[in-house]
Amino acid sequence: LLAVLEVFHPTGHRDAVLETLQPQVERWLVVHYLQLLLFPLTALSVYQLTANYQDTLSRIAGIAMAVYAIGYCAYDSIAGIGTGILISDANELRELLGAELPESYDGIMTETIQAYYHSPIADNIAWVAIVAAICGLLLTGVQLYRRGHGALPLFMLAGAAWGVTKTHAPPYGPITFGFI
Repeated sequence: LLAVLEVFHPTGHRDAVLETLQPQVERWLVVHYLQLLLFPLTALSVYQLTANYQDTLSRIAGIAMAVYAIGYCAYDSIAGIGTGILISDANELRELLGAELPESYDGIMTETIQAYYHSPIADNIAWVAIVAAICGLLLTGVQLYRRGHGALPLFMLAGAAWGVTKTHAPPYGPITFGFI
């Protein structure tokens, strides 16, 4: 499900957040609200692959996937939902006040939303989550391989581990979560 959802994730916003997302803020918000449900379910599905194994590596993989689920939801709440709400509010204020807004309004909102989206706090949370996902995915793949499930699960989860280092937006997001 997450792989399909990511096909609809708006792209091209990194350098011009407000300008790019303003006309599609509703879609942006819907995608990010749904991601709050699907990121943890994806992590849970990876955990379930080795949940019955009673060894240290499987436990570490499970903990790593839990850290990923919590961390990436925190990141996406800040960078995704928070940014969408700011843009939505900026749109509403423009509609409400129109010509009464000072000429500097657009520039101030552009800078504010750009800075918020690129928050170092959110980025640091994302990197903790990404490192946890890499560990959880690779350890799960190794465990499945060691238990005789062949190389395919290992390669699929290794592909997902590579993909989480990119972005969850297209084109990488659908590929990454398709591997899982």
